[in-house]
Amino acid sequence: MFSNRTLASLKRVVTTLSPDFRRYLFERAGLALIDERNPETGELQVEELNQRDARELVEMVEDLATRRVYYRSSVAPRYLFDTPYDDFQRFLPLDGYGFRNGHLVREENVIVDFSRKKIG
Repeated sequence: MFSNRTLASLKRVVTTLSPDFRRYLFERAGLALIDERNPETGELQVEELNQRDARELVEMVEDLATRRVYYRSSVAPRYLFDTPYDDFQRFLPLDGYGFRNGHLVREENVIVDFSRKKIG
């Protein structure tokens, strides 16, 4: 599903969350976090979801994007959340993903649009 760079940045976002917020993120996607106190467990679960292209991973990403301010409030100082989250947002388009109406969608990367006629 996601490339290694995008997956690594997503795992960094998940591990920066406080244990309660991490558990909440997983529960909102319909998953049980195996060990909420151990951030590495969350990393392993995210990696496993990525390997099987699970819909739950998409739901987690959508929830992080739509409720960013809520999740960000659990991290102090704030830049510890902002840096990996901003990296994740930058890497998504490189993997061909974007957000439309709050939903993660697959997008075609267009480098040069030759379909337009040159004017002039």
